[in-house]
Formats: sequence, C-alpha cells, structure tokens
Amino acid sequence: EGPDLAGDGQDTNCDGVDGDIDLAIFVAKNGNDQALGTRFEPMLTIQAALDLAYASGMRDVYVASGVYSESVNLQEGVGLFGGYSADFESRNTLVYETAILGQEPSEALPATVNGDSLGIGNDADQTILDGFTIFGANAANVAGENSYAVYLWACGSGLELRSNRIFGGAGGNGSNGGPGSDGLDGFA
Repeated sequence: EGPDLAGDGQDTNCDGVDGDIDLAIFVAKNGNDQALGTRFEPMLTIQAALDLAYASGMRDVYVASGVYSESVNLQEGVGLFGGYSADFESRNTLVYETAILGQEPSEALPATVNGDSLGIGNDADQTILDGFTIFGANAANVAGENSYAVYLWACGSGLELRSNRIFGGAGGNGSNGGPGSDGLDGFA
C-alpha cells in the first residue's frame, strides 16, 4: 500500500483526512500564522503555510473552505489542496469551496497564484495546485495594469494544476493614443 495522497478522495491510512496528517500543514479562516499548522492549530494564511511546509520538509498544505484574500507563491515540492471542511474530515471542492482572491499585483507577485521554475528535471519534487477557485485581482482602476489569476514561469512537468476554477480579473484600460493627423482637404 502506497502513501495516502491528498486529492484522491480517500483516507487510505485512516488518519481522518484525505491526505496524510503527518506530512501536512493546515490552513483555516479561524487559524493563526503563529500556530503550529496542525489540524487542530491551523495557520491563517496560505502563503505562511506554504513557506512553513517548504522550510520544514512537509509534502502538503490543506486549506479549509473560505475566501483567502492574498496572492501566493507556490513552493517547490509542496502540494496545495483546497476544498476541505472546517474540521478537515471531508474534502469536496464544490461543497467546501476554497477561493483565493488576488491582491494588487507586484513585481514579485504579478498574479494571484505564482510559480517560478517549479517541477523542472527528472528528480524534481512534484508541486500540485488542486481544488481552488482563483480570482485575478481587479486592476480596472489602474491604467495599463494586467490582471493574472495564475502566472507560471519556466516550469516543468513536475508542476500539476488540477480541479481548479480560474478567473482573470478586470485589466486596466490602455492609455490614450496620440492625436491623429489632419485629414486631406475636401474638393468641390
């Protein structure tokens, strides 16, 4: 019997969650970023959980239903899974919708979900994004600004996006063009 992988709808190791409690950091709307990130002491933000999972060698981040207003940077080898109930006992991405609302774009985080050089090479650890509704930031009030929901740069086959609903936000209007030249004189 192999490892209990998140996202397959099964709790094959009988630890109470779809995935592996011992290899995950948990996130919930009632969490705290100074918490341990366990099932009963979840973190509050997805990015803090991704960073902790990467630094501590955890395989996954499990996110409970809710709306998370942040932009995130995926971490190499860390799976990010949404769609969990508040107690993490059930996972259903439609019933327990987990939304990420992008914040104002920056050079470091141009999109709601960002990834740079992930999953490259045969020995790359698998990075997964699964079970989220992702909204690009609203950039309609900033002339010429883009709105990206997901921005991936130079990534390889070790990066997998699955079962997500992705919506770009409104982009800003372009700047005004230059004045046109005078037309030709009319003739009688």
